[in-house]
Amino acid sequence: MRKLQLIYLFLILVVLLHISHYYPHLPARVASHFNAAGHPDGWLPKKAFMAVYAGTVALSALTCLLLSVFMKHIPESFINLPRKDYWLAPERIDRTRDTISRKVLIMGLATTFFLIGVMHLVFVANLGPESNLPMMPFWLLLGGFCCFTLWWAASFIRSFSKTQDGTRKI
Repeated sequence: MRKLQLIYLFLILVVLLHISHYYPHLPARVASHFNAAGHPDGWLPKKAFMAVYAGTVALSALTCLLLSVFMKHIPESFINLPRKDYWLAPERIDRTRDTISRKVLIMGLATTFFLIGVMHLVFVANLGPESNLPMMPFWLLLGGFCCFTLWWAASFIRSFSKTQDGTRKI
């Protein structure tokens, strides 16, 4: 799990480098919202846009990192799992909490990758002549993130749906 936390910190550094690289090149007013065709229909001052980017990543990262760190202190009554009595039994609770922490970090990392990718496309759009969002890469990013989210949810459910004796309850 320590590796995942270090990857998180590395991604936060990537976001800071991303912002510092593109900030001087962006126009004073940045296209920040795009319609389904990729045409801009909302703008923000450059400083506000960068603050939203940094704030969104920080909030997402802090939520996942803090949840993973403090999972061992969260009351059992706040943890909702199938076969809760089995997974939170004293002999399994530490492993269960570690598994949840790891899975939360993995989802948070995927979310951060997705945010970096989308923001990069927004930077590219704002530096182009027409300020249009490149839609094919956007749809690929969104589709990939949605597929990952479905896989992650199924994996999470699968991790806790079957006990060692083979009984299943979802």
